[in-house]
Amino acid sequence: QIISALNRSNAFLKAQQETGVDGILVVDENNQVVYYNQNFYKIWQIPKSLVQQGDDRKILELVVTKPLYKEEFIAKVNYLYQHPEIVSRDEILLKDGRILDRYTAAIYSSEGNYYGRIWFFRDISELKAKEEELRQSKEFLQLIINV
Repeated sequence: QIISALNRSNAFLKAQQETGVDGILVVDENNQVVYYNQNFYKIWQIPKSLVQQGDDRKILELVVTKPLYKEEFIAKVNYLYQHPEIVSRDEILLKDGRILDRYTAAIYSSEGNYYGRIWFFRDISELKAKEEELRQSKEFLQLIINV
């Protein structure tokens, strides 16, 4: 019964991870990939075969070629790995014009043991484009009102 309950719980957890809109990457305390979902490598346009190797540094080597500000991106990633207590959320501008929302936090056990870091990525390009469209419309309307 316990195994059945664990299997059921794992099935729900797996469904939640795979059906969400976020790309998820989990890296352990040794910087080894322990979990990723399909949206992760789709968002970053990474070959599945590379992700399956489980080496965060190899993935990072490919990922680091995609942001518009490569040095800033890698510096932030390294800083966050060196400071596991920090929770971070920011936006990443990619060379192909897309914008990603990045959220990350450390993973701790209930006893306080550090197990690694979880990363969430979401493509917010359409949202940002609509925000800009709305801003421009608002400016135009204000210009008409002023005239």
